[in-house]
Amino acid sequence: FLFGRPLVAGQTYVYDRDGVVTSAGTRLGAHQSGYGADIGIPMIEGQWDIYGEYATLTTAGSGVSAGTRYKLSEMFDASIAYQILTGRFVPGYFNSTYEDAPTDLSSVASIDKSGWFGTLGANLMDFVRVEGSYASYTTSTGAASNTLQLSAGVKEINGIGGVASYAQPNFSGLGARCANNATLKTDVSYGMN
Repeated sequence: FLFGRPLVAGQTYVYDRDGVVTSAGTRLGAHQSGYGADIGIPMIEGQWDIYGEYATLTTAGSGVSAGTRYKLSEMFDASIAYQILTGRFVPGYFNSTYEDAPTDLSSVASIDKSGWFGTLGANLMDFVRVEGSYASYTTSTGAASNTLQLSAGVKEINGIGGVASYAQPNFSGLGARCANNATLKTDVSYGMN
């Protein structure tokens, strides 16, 4: 117990023995494993917690973060965390898109960075999820590294769903011209049984 609240701890280990083969037949990474540990304190059960976490990708680097998550209602949520990332570490590397659209770690610059990462999200009429995130890091060379990401997803209806997302690395402010490396991605899914 801390602050009169229970501590919640977790650990994760993931191992991919042969990497991912893309639809173009390219193999991304021969193998990769990762592990992590986290601890949290639910300050208001189901609504507000503070946490700390550590994770490593055994061939790429590691990351540590401390932050807070807040759920205002069933409709709105937000989070903010301070992160320290080393090497080619990619937060959320083994995520839900790992097999379909993995990150090629060999293309990630090996540079240490630290800074703030925040998200705002909204669930609209239990049908649409809208989310934005902003990362503001300073690299070990003193350079700024800012990224804006926006996404909107539609809940599956009659087997059809979709997500659109926009990512702007090197974001310099609202109204600034989009950089050449901005990406817009859309996914449409059709469930078949």
